[in-house]
Amino acid sequence: MRLFAGQLGNRLYQIGLSRKGQSNCRLYQIGLSRKGQVEPITLIIITGIVVALVGAAYAWGVPLIQKRTAVSDFSSAERFMVDLDQAITDVANRGGGERSVDIPKGFVTVDTALNAVLLEMSMEQPLLLDSTVPLRTTFLGDVGKFGEAEPRVIDVTVAREGTRYRMVLKAQYRELDTATTPLRGFKIMLNPLGRGVGTDRVVVSYGGNEAMPGAAANAGELILTRINVELQ
Repeated sequence: MRLFAGQLGNRLYQIGLSRKGQSNCRLYQIGLSRKGQVEPITLIIITGIVVALVGAAYAWGVPLIQKRTAVSDFSSAERFMVDLDQAITDVANRGGGERSVDIPKGFVTVDTALNAVLLEMSMEQPLLLDSTVPLRTTFLGDVGKFGEAEPRVIDVTVAREGTRYRMVLKAQYRELDTATTPLRGFKIMLNPLGRGVGTDRVVVSYGGNEAMPGAAANAGELILTRINVELQ
């Protein structure tokens, strides 16, 4: 008898031919090796874990990046307001000269009714919400004590605006009064020039003094120092 062997799919077959031409066929079931079964399953599990990790990293990473961006924007905005106030007070104290400060982001306006400079920015993540917080200001109030209080009050407000948030930093200039005779009051008055909105830089210059007898909060003479604010 002659034997012939082979494989069909996952079955082995063996065929025997006798001298009379009769055949004897046998089939045997064979299985895949454990290694062949495990490798595809392992690949699927690893792929699932990687996809899950990438999704989690994106879900946690995007808000973190947005929060860091908000902190960076706030820091640059605060520094701008401090630098601008320094420029305004320097020009007022010297009684002349000109200074400029670059706007880091957003836009600047001057509110003559409030006697204030405002910087507005749009952000994706809020550092605070629906509240106003004073910045770099020791004494609050519309009138401060000359020689102790700052000539301005700086604060920040954040409010929701659609899917984003609007942050506004404000430097409002107030009256500073002496407590001893002769009674006097001093106040910086902002005088906007040119454009109503600035996105590039703010240029401040001296605009002169004006004395107003008896107009101070302490009933003394009020000295107004006008500062021109040009928005570019």
